[in-house]
Amino acid sequence: MKRRTKLLCGAAALLAVLLAGLALWQRENLKAVSAAVKYSSEELEEKLADNQQRIQEAVTAAPEISVRDVTEEERQALRDGALTREELAGRLVGTEQPAAAAQGSQSGENGTAPAAETPAESGYEKALSALIAEVYVLREEYTAALDDMYDAAKADYRAIPPEKRTNSELMKLASGYLSKASQLEKECDRKMDAIIADLEQLIRDNGGDMSLADTVFDTYVNEKSLKKAWYMSKLEKRGLI
Repeated sequence: MKRRTKLLCGAAALLAVLLAGLALWQRENLKAVSAAVKYSSEELEEKLADNQQRIQEAVTAAPEISVRDVTEEERQALRDGALTREELAGRLVGTEQPAAAAQGSQSGENGTAPAAETPAESGYEKALSALIAEVYVLREEYTAALDDMYDAAKADYRAIPPEKRTNSELMKLASGYLSKASQLEKECDRKMDAIIADLEQLIRDNGGDMSLADTVFDTYVNEKSLKKAWYMSKLEKRGLI
């Protein structure tokens, strides 16, 4: 009887966890739906830019962090496969320079003097900057994957003859891509959770400001919601949802 009671309690606890997780997931999606109805795609783009600015301001305000934002050229190179995620992360923290820049910094080459060296960073500063760079790279990878998926969905939509674009056919198409997007989101969430955990531990061990981890997490969650809303508004225009 005790064993059965323990099993029932365990099952109830597991169900509670699953329901809590489902409620959170649904709440995020409902927030996205609300934003999609309330704002135009142009307004959502502005909000996405504001959200990105928030994390950049938090990074700029932290003197122990030395990370720059991704350039458009680097963004495209990452998407084309000409730049790996490790190479991009290295560039963002200054440990890896573009080939042209590195050649130009050689002492005496082409009559140019080497760039002045920056003061050595502490192990904490390097580790903190590296984690923030990982956040930036993950954002670029996730956004690129969503954009590719959206382009594929548009191509599939155009491939359907107009006379065959029935509600059931469009729902089938949309359902397939929404399922793929959900899997991509879960994968991205796992990676971000790992980064946040490392970030919190690092800051805690070094007596840093824990609000940085909160800002990174909050902007990530908010960006996901805004990005979902943006895609929903685009898909709605095409009659896919």
